[in-house]
Amino acid sequence: MTDVAKFNPRSDNEDDDQRPRSASSVSMSEYSYDEEGNYFPFFVLTFLGLVLVPLTYTSLFRKKVERPAQVNCNCDACVRKKSALAKQDSRIKFGKRFFALAAGWALFAWMAYRVANQKFESKHWDPYEILGISASATEKEIKKHYKKLSLKFHPDKIRETANETLTDIESKFIEISKAYQSLTDEEVRKNFLEYGHPDGKQEFGMGIALPLWIVESQNNLWVLGAYGAIVGLGLPFIVGKWWYGSKNKTTEGVENDTAAMFFKGMKETVGVQESLQLITKSKEYAEEFGQNAEVSGKLEKALAQAGVTLPKDDPNAAKKALALIEAHLNRLPLENGEERDKQKALLPLLRLHASLSSIGVAFNYLKFAVELPRLGQNLIQAVPLGGSPLLQLPGITTEVATKLRAKGIWTVQDLMAVEKDERKTLLIDAGVDASVYKLTEKVARSIPVPEVVKAYFKVPGDNEVTPGALVNFVIKARIIHPGVTPPKLPENAFSEEEDAEDDVDALIGRKTKAEEEELAKSPMIHAPYWPRNKTPKWSIFLGNTKMERIFVHPTNVTDLSTTLRTFRVQFPAPPQPGNYQFTMFLVSDSYIGTDVTKEVELKVVPVEELGDQAKVVEDTIEDTEDEDEESEEGGESSSEYDSSSDEE
Repeated sequence: MTDVAKFNPRSDNEDDDQRPRSASSVSMSEYSYDEEGNYFPFFVLTFLGLVLVPLTYTSLFRKKVERPAQVNCNCDACVRKKSALAKQDSRIKFGKRFFALAAGWALFAWMAYRVANQKFESKHWDPYEILGISASATEKEIKKHYKKLSLKFHPDKIRETANETLTDIESKFIEISKAYQSLTDEEVRKNFLEYGHPDGKQEFGMGIALPLWIVESQNNLWVLGAYGAIVGLGLPFIVGKWWYGSKNKTTEGVENDTAAMFFKGMKETVGVQESLQLITKSKEYAEEFGQNAEVSGKLEKALAQAGVTLPKDDPNAAKKALALIEAHLNRLPLENGEERDKQKALLPLLRLHASLSSIGVAFNYLKFAVELPRLGQNLIQAVPLGGSPLLQLPGITTEVATKLRAKGIWTVQDLMAVEKDERKTLLIDAGVDASVYKLTEKVARSIPVPEVVKAYFKVPGDNEVTPGALVNFVIKARIIHPGVTPPKLPENAFSEEEDAEDDVDALIGRKTKAEEEELAKSPMIHAPYWPRNKTPKWSIFLGNTKMERIFVHPTNVTDLSTTLRTFRVQFPAPPQPGNYQFTMFLVSDSYIGTDVTKEVELKVVPVEELGDQAKVVEDTIEDTEDEDEESEEGGESSSEYDSSSDEE
């Protein structure tokens, strides 16, 4: 047993355990890193999984609201638009995000392959495996087998070779000795059974799953440089770009310089054409087309034939933007390059139009509140300014609309009011192709036309409107379709009923769940020449046509439907009693010739004229005071009860 004692492993370890260790000995240098690169793939795999899984899910299963089209139209313009949108969707699907995800999953697959094919040394210490015997061997068999191994693997019996040094030979024999003692020596066996190792409890080590080269001194400069570039330069650049980009834009997403230019150029004498020219002078178009932009002679000639003259003094970028927008309004065919430029001119157009409209409304000019939305209608439907509303229908050209105008037909409603057989004769005689006639009627029936059933003023809880009171302008409206018999109105359609006090949804104007579901299904407008799908929107406002001023600013609604809906617009009543005449406007942002106007009267009465009603209020207050005095005389407990009731 001398040889075993000579290589007893506990002697060295016990000395190490008894050696005092200072707190300073635990330093950064003692952290273990992944020298062989076995654990770093686990770190990368985990990180990629946390990033890729949610991104992939949102990309593949992103909830997209599928809104139906207003009408299933197969005219040439609608077919071209559907094809263009399908190509755009495919470009989005296979854009930068797609390739980034593909690269991420490729790296994930490579890391997963490395992890799956890595071989790790087992940390389980098995004395039977080390000795090469069965776990069912008796102590006599173990001793006999150990003697054979001692003769074979004793360091004095083996010579060093190129593949095996003296240290390796000694380490191997020490392991054999440990295994033998863990099976025969009671003390060592106790450690093995309790801790799984003859030396007792083993140290638990934690490492950092990063390659060792990251912390090696010769790579410090590169690692710190990369860290500084990402954290010190990249992150501030991204945040700064977002911050200054949002800071330099208005709530409509328009450049501040553009909004300032709109503000300076907005005057009461500005007409619709001047408003369009003002839009084309925006900074967005200057950056898009540049000062060297030119309008081709072919396009300028085509515009001249359509009756459009480009301003000579405008900047080149503004002139080109205006030429492309006018080509859109007049539906002029363009070459490929000009067609692409036209799409660039149309994309920011609604944002710029919304910004100009909000500035015009801020001046309280009624003219802007009425005319600028109608400019938007023309832009979306690609109809020249002042053009016939019938041009919204497939098969209707300028020549056809002119002939129908001579017959007294101007709007879609006028056309669909004619008897069916007479209407067919009128359209075909005017030049509509017989094969397109049914589609023309189909689209005409799909156009939503608002119908205001009732409009009145109401102060919640009062029968009269007093000076300065918070008034609700209540509008009951629905959508009807030209040529289609509308459903019967409900019995309370014309009543001025008051909402129940516990009907919170009605009082604050919140939509019910059924109304939200109906809104989510609202169809896209029929606008084959506009490059994007769009849902309809309407604006409700009050104006004084004599003073040409807005009295109640526009409120947007998007949930008009064939079901009668009630809308409320709140505003403070005028400070002086009297009868006020206003015009209510219900204006569409998408369809031409469907706007509704209605004359309404607001009667403001002085408080003194409330008469008996005011006295009732005064008597009620006195009765309440008397009841309070009686309750105080009724005792302490009663007083406390009434007081708490008042607080509630």
